[in-house]
Amino acid sequence: MHICPHFAEDLAESSLLNKLLHTSLVESSHHVEVLQQDPSSPLFSIRTFEELHLKKELLQGVYTMGFNRPSKIQANALPILMAHPPQNLIAQSQSGTGKTAAFVLAMLSRVKGAERYPQCLCLAPTYELALQIGHVAEKMGRFCNDIRVTYAVQGNR
Repeated sequence: MHICPHFAEDLAESSLLNKLLHTSLVESSHHVEVLQQDPSSPLFSIRTFEELHLKKELLQGVYTMGFNRPSKIQANALPILMAHPPQNLIAQSQSGTGKTAAFVLAMLSRVKGAERYPQCLCLAPTYELALQIGHVAEKMGRFCNDIRVTYAVQGNR
């Protein structure tokens, strides 16, 4: 195999540049952990569900579902999702990491039981996903007498 000398030089320069850039990123002096402890920081994350100051009935639903402590995506997303005023969030994580539980928990935490009108609307791209999200909301809100889940899907009257 023959490699052109100019290509080899460019490759060597590129490799050296990548190494220098990568080293400077790895040897950063930033302390993310300190930033994550400041509730006003966008990097803030929680370690327990109690830190969210949820209604006890909602917290009971979370624990009954088998959640002991927030997953990584939940720990980072919930403080943003539950901020006042509400904030938008786009997040990505593997299946089964708790994304649905995170946004359902944030959604249910904003329901004011004394106000008798629809307060949350969750749109899903498929029937199956709508059912999955609804089931999570039903399980999580089962101890909240003032929360009612209704499905607006084809075939439901």
